[in-house]
Amino acid sequence: MAILDVTLKDGTVTPVAEALRAQSVPFVLASAYEKPEQVGGEVLAGVVNVGKPADTRALLSALEQVMQT
Repeated sequence: MAILDVTLKDGTVTPVAEALRAQSVPFVLASAYEKPEQVGGEVLAGVVNVGKPADTRALLSALEQVMQT
């Protein structure tokens, strides 16, 4: 399981998200972007985004949600 932000120091998290998807590793986003897929690509479409700064309870709930799928 992973928690990702859309923007990294040297680009977007897209390659990481694609690698995680390819390995069936669940992940959530902690991003300030309202529509992260517009910045990071289609791989981020529909991914749970807890926002930024992330509320602890919302983050834990999102992690539980993706573990059940």
